[in-house]
Amino acid sequence: KSGGGEGKKVQQIEVFALKDQPYGKISHSEGVCFGTYASLIAAKRGPGGAKSKATSRMHQIAKWAGGEKFDGCLLFDECHKAKNLGAHPPTK
Repeated sequence: KSGGGEGKKVQQIEVFALKDQPYGKISHSEGVCFGTYASLIAAKRGPGGAKSKATSRMHQIAKWAGGEKFDGCLLFDECHKAKNLGAHPPTK
């Protein structure tokens, strides 16, 4: 689409919230995904209330981004809120 001034092209990029996506495959093939640090450490609970790494939001984002083939940018704000993102089990 054209816009933003004479001779300039503006590309529309889809923006969506991670919290609005079900656990599993993210329904968007590309775009900007917004999420909170609380959502990054969230995971779907299975039988007995156990969390599974395969159903974690972090795993979901990594898979959506292409895993090891990812060629893009991840931006984080207020990183101090993610201090326990990699802790197993999480600590307070």
